[in-house]
Amino acid sequence: MAEQKIQKMVNKVYIPLIRRGIQILCFIFIPSLFIQIFNSIKAVILLLIHQQGTFSAVLPDIVLLAAVTVVTLIAGRFFCGWMCAFGSMGDFLYRFPRFILGKKNMKSRIPAAVDVILKGVKYILFAIFVILIWGLQIVSIPQGTD
Repeated sequence: MAEQKIQKMVNKVYIPLIRRGIQILCFIFIPSLFIQIFNSIKAVILLLIHQQGTFSAVLPDIVLLAAVTVVTLIAGRFFCGWMCAFGSMGDFLYRFPRFILGKKNMKSRIPAAVDVILKGVKYILFAIFVILIWGLQIVSIPQGTD
């Protein structure tokens, strides 16, 4: 019984504190980590599909992708929920009204039906961006620009 109480306390108090600390550190000190992940994916794809580059040049990208993949497989949505600047910003914005207004039990004011529709729109927009940017290569980014 005491062990369950300790586990609940760890899950409820310490893990969120550790997560916020990691999010703040990653947001301040390594905000471009998620950009590097995408650049690594691009480098590996260019090597595999277009034979641009060499394996030794892409090896650091492969190691980074492997490390993030292993951590994500073990810890779930670790990268997006803990280290990614976009995920951190989303968490901070979600909690911002509660922090400013001081209400601990603020409930969402968005009806469930609207929430389902907005989530669908989110995935449709994501699919459109993937098709336009990766599939059709509509966006051309100059070399060296992040």
